[in-house]
Order: sequence, then C-alpha cells, then structure tokens
Amino acid sequence: NGVSALANLGVLFARTGRSEEAIKTFTAILRLVPDHPQATVNLALQYSARGDHAQALPLFQHAIALGLDSYDVRYHLGLSLYNLKRYDEAQPILESAGALSPNAAEPLYYLGLIHWSRQQDETAAEYWDRAVHLRPNFPEVNFMLGEALRKNRRTEAAIEFYRRALDQDATKFVYYARLGGAYLQLGQGDESLQVFSRALQRFPRLAEAH
Repeated sequence: NGVSALANLGVLFARTGRSEEAIKTFTAILRLVPDHPQATVNLALQYSARGDHAQALPLFQHAIALGLDSYDVRYHLGLSLYNLKRYDEAQPILESAGALSPNAAEPLYYLGLIHWSRQQDETAAEYWDRAVHLRPNFPEVNFMLGEALRKNRRTEAAIEFYRRALDQDATKFVYYARLGGAYLQLGQGDESLQVFSRALQRFPRLAEAH
C-alpha cells in the first residue's frame, strides 16, 4: 500500500516495456488515491500507447480536471478523441495543444486529417504544409501531401512527396504503391518498375507487390 513506491514501480514497468504490469500498478494506486495526478496521467498514457483510446479518454479528461493541463495531456486527449472518430471534439483540443507547443508538428497532422475527412482538402494541406516545415522528416505528413496533390490531379507534384515518405519510412507498402502508381499514371514505366521491384524485395510474400 505504499503509494510512492507503487508510483515509482509503475514508472519502471512503463519504461521497461512491461505495459500490463504498469497498468495494474497505476490502477492499484488509483484505488488507494483516486485523484493521484501522476498515476492518472501515466495510466492514460499506457492505454493510449496500446490503442485503447476508450479507456484513455476519461483519464486524460480527469487529469485536466486535476490541474495537469500540459501539451502532452492535451495532445493525447485530442488523439484519443480523434481515434474514437469524435472529430468535432478533437479539433479544439488539438488546436489548444498546438497553442501550448507551437513547434509541435503532430497536432497539425491530425488537424489536417480532420479537415481531410470533411473533404476540406485545401485546409488539410495547409496544416500539413505547416507540419512538414516544422518537422521535415515526417513521412505520414509527406504522404498525405502527396495524396492531396494526386487527388487534385497534380500527380507530377505528388511524386516528390511520395518519394520523401518512402525515403523516410520504407516499412509501409502503401508508400511504394502510391509512388509506383503515380509513375505509372504519368507513363514512366521504368521508374514504376524500379519502385515495385524494391517493394517486392521488401515484401516478397505480398500479393499486391507481385
């Protein structure tokens, strides 16, 4: 029942990748002290990291009610709302997170995705353009800028962003598929073949690559 010792133990579990034990420990703390600030945040972060956003959401909300109003808490609260498809609620939270940390690119990426889901392509691209200026090595943003350009029939311009995404993260087949497809659409068969050949080397058992 030593709360301080349990809190330290939970942090050690979290930092060494023992998520299940971290969750059990932080939950035990909150049974003893329901308004324990750090246990509330740490438990929420554990749920968020494993994609359990329905569990994380009320914990992040409670953390803000306890006065732990920081960029990390607001960003992850917005992320939970986004992943639960509660876009109208996520938008102002992500905007406020960005205001707390103006150099953070991640809120801009998700704000762009929210506007993209509403078919507001230009606004989405503006957010992504700001994000990639803050963090050039952001493959998801470069990919989405390519998507926005291709959707608006600017395939040649899209190639540069698809190429950046692939250079920055070669583990996602969709980056190969879009870049190779863009080359093919422009009649550049040799370039397309090179991209799909690289994809096949990386994903030899993937039917789409063949």
